Amino acid sequence: MGRDLTLQARAMRKKINRRDVLMRIGFIGTRQGMTERKKIAVRDLLASYAGAILHHGDAVGADAEAHDIALAVGCAIVIHPPAIETAPAEPVEQLRSDTWSTVRYARRVGAPDPSADTLKVVALDGS
Repeated sequence: MGRDLTLQARAMRKKINRRDVLMRIGFIGTRQGMTERKKIAVRDLLASYAGAILHHGDAVGADAEAHDIALAVGCAIVIHPPAIETAPAEPVEQLRSDTWSTVRYARRVGAPDPSADTLKVVALDGS
């Protein structure tokens, strides 16, 4: 019976047109945005899947451009805004620490969203 199901699955795959497949497409891009050639390539890719769902991280630059392209070609969009959780080794902020440097940077630029309380620092005691 298992072999029959495998043969049926293979036969079905051959009949499925690429435009009929529900495709979830994850996108990560640079803050500097895309070149015009990249935008065209992204548009062509998204347009090649009917009903594609674009997932992106809600960043400025290429994510925003891909979002606009997806809307233009009729794709659904799922946004995954970042949340930052850190677990530094020290109980107090240190100047020479990559972890604390990330926390300071996030606070300075208001990332990811100060109003959403998405920057979490986990203390040594777990609080």
